[in-house]
Amino acid sequence: MKKKIKKINKIFGGKNLSKLLWNPNQDAMALRREFMELYYGIAAEEINEFTVNYEEWIGNVVQNVDKQYFNDATDPKDVPLAFLDGQLKILDRALSKVEASEELAAEEKAGLYDRVLMAKTYPLYMKLINRGTFYSGDIEKQNAATREFFDLCDYFGVLYYAEHHPISELKAQYPYL
Repeated sequence: MKKKIKKINKIFGGKNLSKLLWNPNQDAMALRREFMELYYGIAAEEINEFTVNYEEWIGNVVQNVDKQYFNDATDPKDVPLAFLDGQLKILDRALSKVEASEELAAEEKAGLYDRVLMAKTYPLYMKLINRGTFYSGDIEKQNAATREFFDLCDYFGVLYYAEHHPISELKAQYPYL
């Protein structure tokens, strides 16, 4: 139980977790919006759109797939590339918004920029291992997404991704030119 609480706390934020533990009948979506506004600031709207898109996509998969095939249907290797590209565009909009902000102090801007960049690793990872990426025939796009994912992992010092993928093994499996 302690591990679950730590994981939830890490994802949801201690403040909101304590609110839910104090009163579990609170509106979880309102708490999530509050967390996003506090954590992502001026990029909260885009991050919320990014998150809602994933939830809607998973929801559509759940409605349209036999439950015994759910894990196969949500495998990152089979997520539509157009969906992933759309998600990356949302995050690029958020990054542009942060860059253009004149209201944020330099240190605050850098921290917020990094938080949005970290969110970008997820769709880039999905794109990296996606079957469609390698069957698209567009080697330049394939290499650009691969390079961006590994550059971000290096920047943030990420050694493992998705709990069981050492970055060193991914680099060997998915080299870019």
